[in-house]
Amino acid sequence: MPFSNLPKAAGLPARIAVACLVCLTSITLTACGGGSHLPSCMDRAEASPPISGTGANDAPIISGKPLSTAVVNVPYVFRPDVHDPDGDVLVFQVARKPSWAKFDPATGELSDVPPAGTTGTYTDIAISVSDGELKTALPPFSIKLTTSSATGSTSSAALSWSAPTQNEDGSPLTDLAGYRIHYGTSASDLNKRIDVGNPATTSTVVQDLTPGTWFFAISAYTQTGVESSRSQVASKVIG
Repeated sequence: MPFSNLPKAAGLPARIAVACLVCLTSITLTACGGGSHLPSCMDRAEASPPISGTGANDAPIISGKPLSTAVVNVPYVFRPDVHDPDGDVLVFQVARKPSWAKFDPATGELSDVPPAGTTGTYTDIAISVSDGELKTALPPFSIKLTTSSATGSTSSAALSWSAPTQNEDGSPLTDLAGYRIHYGTSASDLNKRIDVGNPATTSTVVQDLTPGTWFFAISAYTQTGVESSRSQVASKVIG
């Protein structure tokens, strides 16, 4: 079904009620509530065992699946999910950071807009977190940076949305943590996912889509992991 023919979504039961208006290759979300108690369904990357440390202190847990591709002049954002059983102050490190990217040692976020002239494959990027005694790391990953146009590529879909600002009871939403893009080749089985771990980011590009019809929905989640219902499903024909 083309985007222009999709109806507006009715009210959703989640406290972050996400409705969507869609047009061409974009998804525009409006939202008005807090979070439901739906569990997270992100595929967790296996964290490496603690590198150092002994005693009763538990190692921090880090997880997440970074995007393996990026496009020149299109924002790239990855922020890992982290939990420390002891509530310790955490510090993040990155090894072999791409030259075009910025890294936040307080959150572990790797992000920026890759400029022209930086295309290529950046390998063995490693993000780790330490509580001062124990260190845990994500598996090393690679990012392939290309010059494909976000809107002109036949294998990508550009999505954009607006951030929710209120809880269901009308109080300000102050702990928004990010968004989840759910997508797949069946509207009833959105079995792929991209996490946008920055609440200030309201657009992304889903890449490496094979020919056929792809379906998309977006949800929001809070810092405590509470996730909203998904938006209305939208679609795009690839190829």
